[in-house]
Amino acid sequence: MLNIERFKNLIKTAKTIGTQSNDSNVSRFFQGLGRFCGRYKLDRRYESKTRTSVLHRANDLEGNLVILKFIREQEHLDAELGARQALRDNHTGRDVVAAVTCEVLASSGDANLPAKQFQKEAEKIGYGEYCFCIVMPALNR
Repeated sequence: MLNIERFKNLIKTAKTIGTQSNDSNVSRFFQGLGRFCGRYKLDRRYESKTRTSVLHRANDLEGNLVILKFIREQEHLDAELGARQALRDNHTGRDVVAAVTCEVLASSGDANLPAKQFQKEAEKIGYGEYCFCIVMPALNR
């Protein structure tokens, strides 16, 4: 008689096998499959949406819960980053600094993610009109 549970355990996808590789580059590649920009697994629905931005909850490759804020225009990105810088300058507590720290995707200064790659990824998920994205700790947005 065929043991279904044992049979299910024998079937592995290429992604499962790849993520278990001893080669860290191979493992990281497979972990990034199906993720936004190879890093973030977005929730199915956005958290909130305004005229200028969309917030999405996501998990990064390390399993951290983050918020991705997709922003349409440079001036709104600059305002967001300026507000965070002002908070950092006015508070010295470690928790506050962590709360206002963010990573910018798709700006000219982001060497890890060229703007063209970001734009292609954003178009795939229906956010082609958003030119920028910042990543923040989920509880501190």
